[in-house]
Amino acid sequence: MLGTSSNTSLTTSSDAPGQTRMYPNLSFELATNLTELRALEPHWRTLEDRAEASFTYFQTYDWCERWFTEFGSSDGDGDDGRPQARIFAVSERGDPVMLWPLMLEQGPMGLHSLTWLTWPHGEYGNVLAEPGERADAAIAACWGHIQRLPKIDTIELANVPATSALAMALFDDAGIAEAQNLTSIMDLGRFESVQDYVDSLSKTTRRGRGRRRRKLETHGALDFAVYEGGTSEYREAVKAALRMKDVWLQKTGKMSRALSMEGNERFLSSLPAAQGVAGRALVGVLTLDGKPVSIEIGFERGGDYISYLGAFEWELRGYSPGKIEMDLMLRWAIDNNLKTYDLLGNASSYKDDWSNLEVPLLTHLDAQSVLGLARTELWVKRLRPALKHTVQVLPEAKRRMLVSALANKSSG
Repeated sequence: MLGTSSNTSLTTSSDAPGQTRMYPNLSFELATNLTELRALEPHWRTLEDRAEASFTYFQTYDWCERWFTEFGSSDGDGDDGRPQARIFAVSERGDPVMLWPLMLEQGPMGLHSLTWLTWPHGEYGNVLAEPGERADAAIAACWGHIQRLPKIDTIELANVPATSALAMALFDDAGIAEAQNLTSIMDLGRFESVQDYVDSLSKTTRRGRGRRRRKLETHGALDFAVYEGGTSEYREAVKAALRMKDVWLQKTGKMSRALSMEGNERFLSSLPAAQGVAGRALVGVLTLDGKPVSIEIGFERGGDYISYLGAFEWELRGYSPGKIEMDLMLRWAIDNNLKTYDLLGNASSYKDDWSNLEVPLLTHLDAQSVLGLARTELWVKRLRPALKHTVQVLPEAKRRMLVSALANKSSG
């Protein structure tokens, strides 16, 4: 037994929205450290095969295990200041039903927040669950266990896709969930071929993309290739992409908590191309005379592709190598019979040209203590959004100065 285990007879209650059948033999296990996480691998792998592929890559075993190995608490108690695992695995008579990967983080003034395992690297909050009513019952019952976990000041569950089993089973009350974000997706199923996709574009868009590529080609020969996780080409491309992205962050005066974390390169470089529908890491590399000028790190699971991180050589920004690479990666996805090309959340005008579908992302905030209530109401809902907006509207030069000052303070 990994952590805690209990049986439940589930009926309609405050923990279980709607009418739900009884499942008297659901058992719950709680993994709190890396050893217990790894012991869940058979349970995890079974659910990877059974669960819906959409919006669940960031809950797969390889992603979570590699992330926690790099960033998680080594002692399981959080004494080292790192996140502690809080992973619920639900079974019925030994048969895996659902897995809910969470973690506990310690913040200022000793405040403890429960959030998604692998946040902020993981872009979607979700569970791995078999389709159907039994999983809905497991989610509802597990939510009751989560709310009773000790030493938690806030529960912060961001970016839950509105179409997911978790959202439909638990967040069906408008007072519980708020759509604070949208994810932009290109539904590739609408196109029978790359030419069909190209024909769907306006003449202005086609001409603009053609001009852009020809302009860059005046400086050399362009080539494009896609490499899978676990290969030396993938690892080298990840290293180059993070170097490019770091330059972009410095030049634009922007910050990224995920990209600034020590060990970020080791984590992303270690991601494999797993067998079956577990998921695979990919990189699309655009080269100019053999030198990478734009790189896209992405992940594919069950035919759904996530465009996770794009980077380009800053000196060539006037030629838009990133947009050239995106077009080639999208064409590659169509050629390889993928179903979707996902640009992730945070709406941006440039995404309008690369997507034809939007999915709302829901957020759940729950204060579990007086300190948690103060953080939720003052910082999360008011001060943090205001600060983010203020930084975004600053002139680029002043934003660079502010980010540089913050970076020097944190490193000092």
